[in-house]
Amino acid sequence: MAQAFKRLERVLDLEAKQGYENKAVVGGIQQFAIYWVEQAREEAVDEADRAFVEQVADVLSEYGRLPGTEARSKSLSMLQTGLARRRDRVGEQKLTPPTKRPPRAERPPRAERPSRSAPPEPVARVERHKPEPEPVVEPEPVAEIVSPEPPPLLEEVEVPEQTAVPPDPKGLRQPVTAIKGVGPQIAQKLERLGPATIWQLLYLLPRRYDDYTNMKPINRLQYGEQVTIIGTIWETRARRSNNNQVVIQTTVNDGSGAVQATWYNQPWLTSKLKAGMQIVLSGKVEQFLGRPVFNSPEWEPLELEPLKTRRIVPVYPLTKGLFAHKMREIMRTAVSEWAERVPDTLPDPVRQRQKFYPLGHAIQQAHFPDSQEALHKARRRLAFDELFILQLGMQGQRHEWQAQPGIPLQVEPGHLIQFRHSLPFTLTGAQQRVIDEIQDDMAKNRPMNRLLQGDVGAGKTVVAAAALFIAFKAGMQAALMAPTAILAEQHYRGLRGTLEPFGINVC
Repeated sequence: MAQAFKRLERVLDLEAKQGYENKAVVGGIQQFAIYWVEQAREEAVDEADRAFVEQVADVLSEYGRLPGTEARSKSLSMLQTGLARRRDRVGEQKLTPPTKRPPRAERPPRAERPSRSAPPEPVARVERHKPEPEPVVEPEPVAEIVSPEPPPLLEEVEVPEQTAVPPDPKGLRQPVTAIKGVGPQIAQKLERLGPATIWQLLYLLPRRYDDYTNMKPINRLQYGEQVTIIGTIWETRARRSNNNQVVIQTTVNDGSGAVQATWYNQPWLTSKLKAGMQIVLSGKVEQFLGRPVFNSPEWEPLELEPLKTRRIVPVYPLTKGLFAHKMREIMRTAVSEWAERVPDTLPDPVRQRQKFYPLGHAIQQAHFPDSQEALHKARRRLAFDELFILQLGMQGQRHEWQAQPGIPLQVEPGHLIQFRHSLPFTLTGAQQRVIDEIQDDMAKNRPMNRLLQGDVGAGKTVVAAAALFIAFKAGMQAALMAPTAILAEQHYRGLRGTLEPFGINVC
């Protein structure tokens, strides 16, 4: 049978199994008709075929408007009868439903038998279509998948100016129950994720994003790219691999083609990924036997609202009893009402010179980005703030301990010359330079705190020995700490031979 009519039979069978709810394909049966009629016209064998295609297109386009399952059942039964008559007329073999295998004696010849390894025929093509107003609620249409224009370079993106909304630290410290729609029970669930206040909630950033602005049809996937696709699950099966792993394989199609997604050691997915379910897959396109596949991709049931708005949709960490749509609703309310009220402590000259977003705008775009470029700039600003605050904290600690009085440890230059001459080797220029810097720091009246970095065998131990020598000559005691007992014993043997000739008791 021609591919278009095979595909039509499969869609009608799946719709009947799902109780005529108009969910066999993404966007509904009427959306499927838009793509199907184009291919069917090309595959029509004669004038009678072409007339039948137009009749089918009319029935499918009106399917979503039919009231109730009884009317829809009669409509599909009429189409199935027409398909059977067409098969008899053109002499084509009836398509065997994928869930029912014919008896062994009635199987078609091998050349005509559908391949077990081949993916099922696509169900619905995704195209741009705006439905007319209808008296009953119909599924949202699925827009055509079109790659967006490349974003401008970072330097060319306009940086918005800070809004006039005054900061409100006091309001931001309110519990999350101050947000509309968040009661005590949801607040407890949010606290399991970390946030207890509005301020903390704003920094609960998405763990990933589903980019509905940059989706691709399956027949245009390229190996190695990171993409998001939507489609209908045709089949999910589980098997055991050679090393006894549970392998879950799901076939998804979007009307333009089919792709296989595989997960490992997640047997519960067989009960979640049911045939007929509309799904979003995000992951890297890989190659297996010359076909594109997804290995362990992220997945979610399809929500038509973000698909309709064509946005980059955040995916947040969740907990038991807190679902994705509710979490997005909470975050959207919190971000829209409070993000601009977060105090921005970064001076404007610094922000403008670095082309940073204002902090409130960065938080908004980190949660609900307008584009990938906006998301990149928002994360860049938030990453800078995190590192900058960390650096300020370290500098604060440094000033705090440097404010404490230290004991100057001074040694005559001749003593260090004797120390160098006693060594069985000549110090390198880097070793001598570091020892001189340490000697200068130890002679000051503030505490010294140094990190000495060097490869294995670079001579860090002899530098430490010089510091111990300076402390002893200044009349003080010194200690060398080691992470293990073996290393401490090694240092003990080495330092005893180096320092004991100068009267230093190493113990």
